[in-house]
Amino acid sequence: IVAHPEWEIGRFELLDEDERRGLLEDWNRTEADFPRELCAHQLFEEQVRRNPEAVAVVSASAEWSYLELNNRANRLAQRLRRAGVVADELVALCLERSLDELVAVLGILKSGGAYLPLDPKLPAERLRYMRQDAGARVLITRDAVDTAWAGESAPGELTVVRLAEDAGGSGEYCADPQPVATPAHLAYAIYTSGSTGRPKGVAIEHRSFVNAIVSYSRRWQIGPADRILHNTSISFDMATSEIFMALLTGASVVLADLPDRRDLIGLARLVRE
Repeated sequence: IVAHPEWEIGRFELLDEDERRGLLEDWNRTEADFPRELCAHQLFEEQVRRNPEAVAVVSASAEWSYLELNNRANRLAQRLRRAGVVADELVALCLERSLDELVAVLGILKSGGAYLPLDPKLPAERLRYMRQDAGARVLITRDAVDTAWAGESAPGELTVVRLAEDAGGSGEYCADPQPVATPAHLAYAIYTSGSTGRPKGVAIEHRSFVNAIVSYSRRWQIGPADRILHNTSISFDMATSEIFMALLTGASVVLADLPDRRDLIGLARLVRE
């Protein structure tokens, strides 16, 4: 630079050839095979067939096996299909972190739809905007969740599916529905906080979703003996990793039962237990 002060800055090379090759080629060789022809819920179903009695999810009040979680999700998927849910359709879910949250996510995917997670702690106006912007005409919730924000001026615009109605008969076998979605269809949509003040939706296909989860699971060597803590809000993208790194590898999801997410001492205690 001292030798050529008249040059434009773009003419100077900060990297030599070896450094450039390392950055652009050597370090960027990250290709890896993954199940390109399967959706996330189909990989979960493989784990159900492999070890149906393994513990899939643990909460403060209950433990569900892979088979029980699968049965509940299958029944919900059938209800959603009867409601007309089709591939690529976004279905909203507004639930606290709970066993039902996992049923809703899997049930939506099995129906062929894609899930739109809405944290019930968010302001009503924001929830209403995200649901309307995404065009979700079906909302999954529970009686305990206040859904007054979901009221619409046009009657019949929103179909509310309450999981409390599906509480009975959880031990009964329920067959996996025939696949509708393909890896090219949507799996879910996450809304960002929105730098302009308006949340913006990011839509994720099954193929990208599976690619990411398989990559994380391999990097951290997740297997059936592991337990993964689910402590993140469902409306934050990290929650998908917490849930599906376990359910696609035969591990267990442990639901964090902490009234205050900022309680780090309580969180550390829960991790140790």
